[in-house]
Amino acid sequence: GTPRHVCVPIASNVEPVHCSEIDRAQLRRDLGVEPDETACAYFGVIYPHKGLDELMDAIAALRREGRRLKLIAIGDFD
Repeated sequence: GTPRHVCVPIASNVEPVHCSEIDRAQLRRDLGVEPDETACAYFGVIYPHKGLDELMDAIAALRREGRRLKLIAIGDFD
């Protein structure tokens, strides 16, 4: 079957933090991510050329197909 989650390495100086299932569940609740939703995260400075518009369009298209997704954008504006 399809994996419930996939870890994608990021090309930055941020070290991954491993957490317990209890911590993961609490973080998802804190971010408003339902148990049946897939959390998609964007990390970076929010510039028009970074492709956030395309990412939001892709999320919207997947939602129209019935996928339950939550986009979390983490970054700063310049």
